[in-house]
Amino acid sequence: ANRLIKFPTLVGIGGLQGVATCSRARSHDRSGHSSQPPGFSVARTSVPVASQGPCGKARRMAHPAPPAAPRGIDPVALEPWLVANLPGAAAPFRYELIAAGGSNLTYRVTDAAGSCWALRRPPVGHTLPTAHDMGREWRIMSALAGTRVPVPTCVARCADPGVLDTGFYVMSFVEGTILRDRAGAAAFSPVRAEIATEDLVEVQVAFHTLDLEAIGLADLGRHDDYVGRQLKRWRTQVERDPVRAVPLLFELHARLVAARPPER
Repeated sequence: ANRLIKFPTLVGIGGLQGVATCSRARSHDRSGHSSQPPGFSVARTSVPVASQGPCGKARRMAHPAPPAAPRGIDPVALEPWLVANLPGAAAPFRYELIAAGGSNLTYRVTDAAGSCWALRRPPVGHTLPTAHDMGREWRIMSALAGTRVPVPTCVARCADPGVLDTGFYVMSFVEGTILRDRAGAAAFSPVRAEIATEDLVEVQVAFHTLDLEAIGLADLGRHDDYVGRQLKRWRTQVERDPVRAVPLLFELHARLVAARPPER
């Protein structure tokens, strides 16, 4: 049975808190042997072709205009940076926003040769402090490379807001099935569904058994009062970015603080 799964994972291991986009794309049989994931086709840019011009002279047609870039992408500023920082990348590029990103925006970037990468950036417009930290994501995923936690390869990071008005980074693009709802899993056989479920549990176990000192993430955050600090952060975010008055939220916050369990 093939295993080809991709899912976002919340990093919350003691003092390690943040979001790492973890992607797994592997093909396994039940004996545990791995093979490369099946290939995939990507849209390639059109090649100029010759046509008959006036007086029978041959002329070359220009490249068709690329589709409009999605919100959050400035092709004029971004293209030179991609060429300079992605090994082997060839302009022009096409950009596709991958839907359902809950925290930051993820784009599929395809170059003229059909090579693909994934680009991550914060949402466009106002963002809350610490909620969309590209440097934190980059650091966590770079540290997880080589562990039992599956992550894409981190390729290049830009901290210069002059390119996209914010920091961003680029990683390898991993093809796979994104399980967002029941419809997305409809094509799964019972065997594949079982493998996907076991895989999800295995990755969570791998997260919680990481040696943070060994991978250089022990100083990423505090290691005490995790629940209390999360509750305080949530209330602070509500107070900083109020949409409308919801007294029940503060009542719920007080009840959760009073009922938080002791740490073990």
